[in-house]
Amino acid sequence: MQAGDTVSTFTLLGLEQLSVTINLVVAVFLGAVIGLERQFVQRYTGVTTHALVALGAAAFVSIASLASPVGDVSRIAGQVVTGIGFLGAGLIFRDGMSVRGLSAAASIWATGAVGALSGFGFLLEATEVALLMFIVNLTLPRIGRLVDRLAGDDQRHRPRRPRRSEHEDE
Repeated sequence: MQAGDTVSTFTLLGLEQLSVTINLVVAVFLGAVIGLERQFVQRYTGVTTHALVALGAAAFVSIASLASPVGDVSRIAGQVVTGIGFLGAGLIFRDGMSVRGLSAAASIWATGAVGALSGFGFLLEATEVALLMFIVNLTLPRIGRLVDRLAGDDQRHRPRRPRRSEHEDE
C-alpha cells in the first residue's frame, strides 16, 4: 500500500471477500435515519426518498467498483453526484419572492454522498456524514428561526421595493 491509497472499512477488517450487500444495507439504514428526521418535521422528502437515494448511490458506486476494480471509479461517483443534483433540482420551488425546497434538495444531495461512501465501503465515514447531516437538520433550522426573530421576521419575507433613482422623478 502506498501513500494516498484509500482503504475501505472491509479491507481494514479483513473482510474484502464479502458481497456489497453490507454496503447497500448500511446505505439504506443511514438514508432512512436521515429521512426519519426529515419526515418527522414534515418536509418534502422523508424516509423512503432518502433511503432510496442512498441505496441508488451505493449501488451505482458498487457496480463501478465490481466491474472495474482497477479502473477510475471516481467518474461514476461524479455521475452519481450529477444525477442526484438533478433529482434535488426538482424539489426546489419558487413562489413569488420566496424559494422553497432548498434544504430538501441539499439533504437529498448529501444523502447521495452517504450512499456513495457506503458503496465504496467507507462505512465509518458514511456514518459520520449521516450523523453530521442529522445534527445539521435538527439544530440549524432552529438557529435560523432564532436569527429571523432577532432580525425581524417580517422584513425577511416581504419583497423589497426597488429604490427610486434620482432620474425617475424627471
